[in-house]
Amino acid sequence: MSFADAVIQVLEDFGSPLHYRQITQIAIDNNLIQTNGKSPEATLNAIIAVEIKQKGDRSRFVRVDRGVFGLRKWDVKSTDSESNPATSDPQTERRVKVTHFPIYSELRLILPIWNGCDRAQITGLRSAIMSLSGTLQNPVDWSNPDRWISERLDGENRELAEAIWTGSDRQVNPRHVYGHWLLSRTYQLLEEDPSGKMLLTDAGQNFISHPLGDIEKQIDEREGLLKLLSIVAEKGAGRRGDFVPKWSDYLKRHSQFGTDSTIKDTLWRRLYNLGDRELLIKTGTTYSITDAGLNYLKDSGGDEELDGGGTVQEILTLVKEQKAIEYGIGVKTRAIEVLELDADAFAQNDNSTSDLE
Repeated sequence: MSFADAVIQVLEDFGSPLHYRQITQIAIDNNLIQTNGKSPEATLNAIIAVEIKQKGDRSRFVRVDRGVFGLRKWDVKSTDSESNPATSDPQTERRVKVTHFPIYSELRLILPIWNGCDRAQITGLRSAIMSLSGTLQNPVDWSNPDRWISERLDGENRELAEAIWTGSDRQVNPRHVYGHWLLSRTYQLLEEDPSGKMLLTDAGQNFISHPLGDIEKQIDEREGLLKLLSIVAEKGAGRRGDFVPKWSDYLKRHSQFGTDSTIKDTLWRRLYNLGDRELLIKTGTTYSITDAGLNYLKDSGGDEELDGGGTVQEILTLVKEQKAIEYGIGVKTRAIEVLELDADAFAQNDNSTSDLE
């Protein structure tokens, strides 16, 4: 049975859409397909995706969610805008919306502080700070909140700034929380009640309590972080500039960011976010994906962004194993050299053969 026929058989037997990894496992368990490949799930996913891409509405399959497929004859709603343009919404398709993208560890500290604050108080603090920004010729130093909060602010503005600074254990500078506010509002981590107070939503609570949880994954998908992880994984290792071409292409297809400066800024801030979460590691000026990053990419379904399917992870694993082997050989060789040098030195400094023996 071909892979495509096996997919149809599994879906018909199950009666509802399934993730391609589940389809693959069921097909293998029931001897519907035979393969010697190391990543049959990637092969099956590619076969389905290619048919949808080539045949559109004439395809036997329909994508109903990331990595989840059903049969078109079931008349289920498609999320594939190319095969079903009538149901596509340009606004919901748009991604990478948040400027000044923050790191999540800081946002988790700020959300409980904003919880219960008046919206006008939060936005008023930003307005007060922006009015004191100075000029290019005479810039204002915002590097020491312990000093500038008391010197430049008063009343509610001062109270909220001190709450952010001390409440975050002096990790979050109140001058730089605009991106945190944009993200919390864009993804409804906070909502405004009738009295004007900002309150944590269920999504906000989930985000705080569950790092790498469902809400975080949703934000990562919508803000291009999963795509960026896949770009770094495919590259293996590279400098920031090495990722610009593919990131730029992604933004042009899914975002309103298009200038050279915004492309580079959105890239840098998201690389920094992923590094803070240890999904990427930066060595000097070179970024590479970590084992945690690879696992997160796979668990979140983001590895579907990889041009090579699951083979990228296999290649990276082999590279790591090879490096470990080379390192072990190098250490062993060096140890032998040191022992030989020590033996030579001892023999030269001691003429007693019996002692040497």
